[in-house]
Amino acid sequence: MSASVGREYVLTLSCPDKPKIVYAVSRFLVQHSAHIPVSQQYGETRDGRFFVRVHFSVPPRGVRLTEGLQLAELERDFRDGAMSDRPGHQPGRKGGGT
Repeated sequence: MSASVGREYVLTLSCPDKPKIVYAVSRFLVQHSAHIPVSQQYGETRDGRFFVRVHFSVPPRGVRLTEGLQLAELERDFRDGAMSDRPGHQPGRKGGGT
């Protein structure tokens, strides 16, 4: 199966290590018609932090579900949606990108 590559991005975040973080991130990206060719994550048991790096693309303009989607919209939607119910999330701040 071949995915149509549009705009490519790399999402990096760190947050307190809690269940369902990978689910929240991947669900958000799928809802925005993203293709995820590479995803890496690990937890740091010493300080209880969780780190995620996701390389993804959204379809080119003209694809109905993502028409007009801009990086600022992805950032806002992610901050306000995918991670808003995560413990340790601070509204108005990016997800701890490195």
